[in-house]
Amino acid sequence: RMRDYAAEQRFLLAARALSGHVDLPALGEALSDLADTLLLTVTRWVRQEFERQHGQVSGSSFGWLAMGNLGSRALTAASDLDLIAVYRFDPEQDYSDGPRPLHASQYFGRFTQRVVAALSAAPGQGVLYEIDMRLRPHGTAGPVAASLQALERYHESNAWTWENLALSRARPLIEDDNAFSDEVSASLRVALASEKSTADLKADVLSMRLEMDAGRPPKSAWDVKRMQGGLTDIEFIEQTNALLAVRSERLEISSGDVDVLADAARSYRDIVQLLRLCVGDVWDVENLPIEVQARLLRLFDLPDVKSAQTHLKRMAKSVRNIFLAAMK
Repeated sequence: RMRDYAAEQRFLLAARALSGHVDLPALGEALSDLADTLLLTVTRWVRQEFERQHGQVSGSSFGWLAMGNLGSRALTAASDLDLIAVYRFDPEQDYSDGPRPLHASQYFGRFTQRVVAALSAAPGQGVLYEIDMRLRPHGTAGPVAASLQALERYHESNAWTWENLALSRARPLIEDDNAFSDEVSASLRVALASEKSTADLKADVLSMRLEMDAGRPPKSAWDVKRMQGGLTDIEFIEQTNALLAVRSERLEISSGDVDVLADAARSYRDIVQLLRLCVGDVWDVENLPIEVQARLLRLFDLPDVKSAQTHLKRMAKSVRNIFLAAMK
């Protein structure tokens, strides 16, 4: 039933977006709201069965950090869910009280695995979501669920700059536990307080972006995520500013350039949302159905694909120049 409901809601949202009744940014928010609801519902259902077997860890709390596009409430039709599972417990009450008691770290690790399996299992109706948990502390080498203390400690002392950038998009998803939600939010602020100088932080971001240019080139002229001056440049600027905001700083970008970035971000995200909605991870616009091309061209109010590509190139050049100047 859950999968039927999810498929129905996605179809309705897609139909409303393609008919123009919902704009593309609102579609990203609606898809994110749907994912939030489904994730918390599945978590609640799994918890009921899990507690029958293992009981509860007294005084503990559990929740999720929505990362990536879900954290930014910009999910696309083809997005998986980037998640980090977080928990806390009282060291004086570190075992569950059920028929098959578990230590708190085992308890929340196994519980997380059960929820992920429920979301990503593929019966006849297909998976609810593919789940990516590689952004947790130590990645795939670390525990599948992280204690809040371990998360904070890791990002204070061991995290790479790209991990801190990713954490800047984190959004707590915690049901009926305002105290824990507030505690997680406070821990995120601490974790994002990088000790790196502003110059070192900018140098790291610039180095990462240039390495991506070499190692992950765009798939086509319409791959606005990977292209030089594309969405990744803008997201790196946004995430760097989020880290600098903790120390009351910002990148030096003129108000006019801020407007250029905002316009480009809207265009890029609309392109990504539309292509993922219509054709999935396909960027060969010249060979798409004419109806998809026409819908894409309406984003720019331009007559043909060649004109739109020229417009994109100019936009990307401006964004790349702003990015390079900001990271000097």
